[in-house]
Amino acid sequence: LDPYVASTVVHELVHALDDQLHDLDRPEWDELTIDESNAVTAGVEGDARRVEGEWIATLSEPERAEYAQGEAAASANADYGEFPQWLVELLLAPYELGETLVSGLGSEAEVDALFEDPPESTEQVLDAAAFAADEQPVGLPVPEAAGPVVDEGTLGALMLYLMVFESVGVAEGSPLVSGWGGDTYVVYEDGDRVCITLDVVGDSAGETTAIASTLRAFADASSADASVETVGGGTPRLTSGATPA
Repeated sequence: LDPYVASTVVHELVHALDDQLHDLDRPEWDELTIDESNAVTAGVEGDARRVEGEWIATLSEPERAEYAQGEAAASANADYGEFPQWLVELLLAPYELGETLVSGLGSEAEVDALFEDPPESTEQVLDAAAFAADEQPVGLPVPEAAGPVVDEGTLGALMLYLMVFESVGVAEGSPLVSGWGGDTYVVYEDGDRVCITLDVVGDSAGETTAIASTLRAFADASSADASVETVGGGTPRLTSGATPA
């Protein structure tokens, strides 16, 4: 195996060992929300990326050069241009954010503890202080659907940020990373349209106000029929609907 292919084998063998030690096929994980699933995946992929990186660091200079050639060849054959940027970022996020999270732990015992009690939201993955403090999401009731329900759950800070940043920019979208406190959504059918109603709150009243501003900017830039109102004493609610192509 050349070093680049070998690094992939190392990555996958870490998954196999972590599965033996910590059971990565837990039935309860089948019921996770989008946010919880992204958080758990970040821990799993982050540990494999961490060990893969440590293995790459042991390579000799000629082996590293060969690794770099293999990596460049693999990237040259990948064309993500036809995919939305948010989708590409979502696929990469568990690896990159997870590696930062796991590498920031102080010992293998802490890595073991991460698998036993994984992050419960992507806020904990994005913000080391939220992870250290075991900051929990704010619970919100699921909004009432105006038609047959397709799905409901929690999107989370990561998914919400990726949803809006292409339309509103990094700075306008940042309150969803730094201030997210909790969210809940329902997807439903309205005739031939698929619609979503989404409630989001921040960690404080000021952060909720900033998130409301972000959602309004997103609604204004959206090609769908989107609007934002305030419900329940100050909770921003985004409603959007579109006919599938």
